[in-house]
This record gives sequence, structure tokens and C-alpha cells, in this order.
Amino acid sequence: QGLRSPALDTGCPFKNTESGRLPALTSLQNRKRHPLMPHDLKINPAGFASGNPHFPTLELEEISRDEGLLSAWMRLLEKDGVKALSKVSGDFSVGVRLDNRTFLAVDRFAIRSLCYRVIGNELRFAPRADELADVSTEVDPQAIFDYLHSHCIPSPRTIFKDIYRLPPAHYALFENGRLTVAPYWTPIFKENEKAPFDRLRDEFRALLRQAVERQMAGNDGKAGCFLSGGTDSSTVAGMIGEVRGTPAATYSIGFQAE
Repeated sequence: QGLRSPALDTGCPFKNTESGRLPALTSLQNRKRHPLMPHDLKINPAGFASGNPHFPTLELEEISRDEGLLSAWMRLLEKDGVKALSKVSGDFSVGVRLDNRTFLAVDRFAIRSLCYRVIGNELRFAPRADELADVSTEVDPQAIFDYLHSHCIPSPRTIFKDIYRLPPAHYALFENGRLTVAPYWTPIFKENEKAPFDRLRDEFRALLRQAVERQMAGNDGKAGCFLSGGTDSSTVAGMIGEVRGTPAATYSIGFQAE
């Protein structure tokens, strides 16, 4: 069927929305017709939010703490729209319905997953692709090829036909009958050849410690870390011990094989 290497395939038909209009979004509150909608949407039809986002202002952080993540996201997007997404760090996925607009977004590394599909007059979204599938949904042969080729299914494709996953640092906006999928943040690398090694080393350690401290914030239990045998996991385990003052609980998996 003309299967292609994922490196040569963009996969998502909604990236270019100039070619035609999509059906208008309808209400997601008809639960009888949508048994596979995520639980968060059943609780709050305005949308759902997950993860540990770091909002750009103290006011939004307080709203997140007192009223919940979804309220903070709604306040941010109502005020600044899509351009506000680049100011949020941390891991997150969010789907928010505001008036006639629907925003979907995932964090810069897509640690939190968010999938979507269009059926008839509806835009549906959920954290997992299988939550959007039904008995008539077909498996995508190209996705199987991608998995065998790359040991993963690169976004925006999922294992199912016509169900897509937001790529890292991307948003989806459904407005006026159009669905736009685009990046909200792009990494910028500027090599400074004049920077001394000692300063770069200290800057890296400071950033690593900051990242671990953020992950540990609000977690009073003992931190655990999976040791894969490489330098990444052992570095994180060591930094957890430095931040906490006590060694991290570490785990490895082994098996016998001939």
C-alpha cells in the first residue's frame, strides 16, 4: 500500500487548513453518543487539563492552586490566546472550549499526550488514542510500518486511522469551522564558542537541579528512580539525592536470556 518511512511523511491532513473547511464543532455534552470521552470531560464539559504546568504569573499559579488547572488555563487563554502557550513550561496537556473556539495543546516534549479526531460535525479529543476509537475504527498499516521501522509511532500519527496525536510543542485551534495544527514553540540553539567550560558546566548543573526540584515540589514521599545503566538515569538519581538530602530509591530490571 505504498508504506513510507516516517522521516518522509508528515502524516496529519489537518496541518494545511487552507484547502478546505472542516465541519463546525458541536457540543461534547451528549454523553450517550460519546461513551469513550475521558472522565474529566464528563465532570467538566468545558474541557480538561493534566500535568504540572508552570504558569508565567503568580496570579495564575494561585488560581491553579485554589480553583484547579482548568480554571488557570481558561483565564490564560481567554486573555492571550495561543501566544500565551510559549510562556508555560513544565509537563501538561490541555483541552479547553471557550465560546466558539477550542484549544488543544501539549508541553514542549509531549510528556503528556493528547489525541484528537474529527467525526461528522464533532471534534473529539482525549489523552489516549484508544479512548477515541470504536468498533469501526481501523488500524493504520502505515503506523505499523512506522513502529517496526522506528520502534515507535511518530506523531501526529497513531495506531488508528484518522486519530491523531499532537506533536511536541504544538497546539490545535478549532475556530470558525477550521482546525489549525501548528507549533507554538521552537527551540533555538546559539552556540557561544567564547563561553568557558567551567561556566557552562555550572549552568548545566543549575538547570538540572532546577528541573529536579520542580519535579519534587509538593512530593513529600520518598523519590524513586529507574536505573537503566546509562549516565542519564544515574545523574538524575544523584541529583534527587542532592536535592532531598537522602539517596533516591533506585530500581533496575534484569532477566536471563540466551
